[in-house]
Amino acid sequence: MKAFIIKQNKLFFYKIGGAFICLALWEAAARILNRSIIIPQISEVLKALLLILQNKTSYYFIASSVKRIIITLVFDSCIAFPLGIIAGLNKRCEAFFSVTENILKSIPTMTVLLLSLIWFKSEITPLFVTSLIVFPVLYRNITDGVKNIDKNLIIMSEDFSVPFMRRLKLLYLPCIKPFIKNAYSIAFAFCVKVLISAEVLSQPKYGIGTAFQIARVQLDTASLFAWAFIAVLIAAALQKTIFNLR
Repeated sequence: MKAFIIKQNKLFFYKIGGAFICLALWEAAARILNRSIIIPQISEVLKALLLILQNKTSYYFIASSVKRIIITLVFDSCIAFPLGIIAGLNKRCEAFFSVTENILKSIPTMTVLLLSLIWFKSEITPLFVTSLIVFPVLYRNITDGVKNIDKNLIIMSEDFSVPFMRRLKLLYLPCIKPFIKNAYSIAFAFCVKVLISAEVLSQPKYGIGTAFQIARVQLDTASLFAWAFIAVLIAAALQKTIFNLR
């Protein structure tokens, strides 16, 4: 146990060291260029971040994006879980769904985004685009998780006529839990990146992407970096939440 704690502490210091080097390179590049519009200094970004946090409107932007992320994941989960379990248990169903899965995986994000700008209002576009990009990630991990379950356990549960909901609770979900964690870890990162990109172009009334666009128009590079930092924190917090679930 003691050796494990020491190892974890060493890894933590390596992470701190990596972050420090990145910040040092950033600060060095900013000082060499000496042009805030290209690369602002860290102190300028911190000032911009402080101004953002002091502005009450900023919290509407943040809350709106987080709300869209949650809506997208809940919607995709409601579809990905049943389809993933069905596909994992039945190869024919997996083959049937594979065409749609491959299309969603392969289609360029920008194509979906531009089409959705034509089809939907600005408030719906980020949800639609993000949902299509994230769904295959959840579906594939759930399918692979179900396929990884010991077939003897599935056969035995069927032979003893165990109700499906009981099998789902006591067999399927516990066995695919590592796959679910991995799926949501990837999905959260995708959600933040794709959703904010969609918000930048669709420009809903509130959203981090809208804040990005405002900062870009004003040539406020420090605020762009500050909002990017907020987006990274949101993604990290969501991923941390998933990993802490038992």
